[in-house]
Amino acid sequence: YLKSLNVLITHFANSPKFTGDFAVLCPKDRCTLFNEVYEVRVCSEKFLHDLETRWQETILLSRISDIILDHAKNNFSIFIKYCSNQIVQDRTLKRLKSENVYFSDALKELESSQACQS
Repeated sequence: YLKSLNVLITHFANSPKFTGDFAVLCPKDRCTLFNEVYEVRVCSEKFLHDLETRWQETILLSRISDIILDHAKNNFSIFIKYCSNQIVQDRTLKRLKSENVYFSDALKELESSQACQS
């Protein structure tokens, strides 16, 4: 899961094809597609870190409900925001694939990369 998030961010969201002066995406579309994934990764890293710390204390991973409750109350709102934006992301992606040949070609090239094959 975290590896997939990292590929999404490092390989796609931060790709020179999607950022900078020669990007095939306008800033608004880039924001729509990738904005919340950075926060989702931070939240996920914190959650997994807390679970791993508990696992280091006891391999049985007993009593993790306090960790889940704490993260649900304090950190998981980004997942609601991210999921709520999913429809807009899907529409934007479909529009870009059909209307922007440069985006479509860049996406195919990035998807065929070895970073996406594992």
